[in-house]
Amino acid sequence: QQQLQQQGGGLRSVPLSNETWWRMYCAGDVMACYLAAAMEAGLNLQGFMHHVLKNCMVVLMIARDENTSSKIFSTLNGRGVDLAVVDKLKPELLQALPVQLRESYADRWTALESALGRPSFHALFDHFITIEQTAAAAAAAQNGNGSWAHTPNTSPGS
Repeated sequence: QQQLQQQGGGLRSVPLSNETWWRMYCAGDVMACYLAAAMEAGLNLQGFMHHVLKNCMVVLMIARDENTSSKIFSTLNGRGVDLAVVDKLKPELLQALPVQLRESYADRWTALESALGRPSFHALFDHFITIEQTAAAAAAAQNGNGSWAHTPNTSPGS
């Protein structure tokens, strides 16, 4: 786990001080690889950078543990740009898992999202949520607990 640091016109290896810095370095390396491939495929880097700088905001936050990072994520996403239901659901589902399973399930989630494509993946979840909500409403109505459709009798004399 080392990064290259420019010093006096040459590059030298410097150990990264902690895991957070290592993850940031790895994320930057992945982004550099994607950009290099996109440029080979004809990406106008100047136009891309203009779009990123004009339309995107990157915020770096470092949390002391996973629970804190999930709370930060939920809080920021509850107040910022609206996210899709799936984007809000993922951290909640992963947080409900035992710690030792989270990375494995997050990897599976990412693989499935990549295989289906983001729009299809989101449509699948939207469809599932609609089915679940319809089934829950039908069960509530059948059990007499259909308060979502119930209006109290407020007529005079009742």
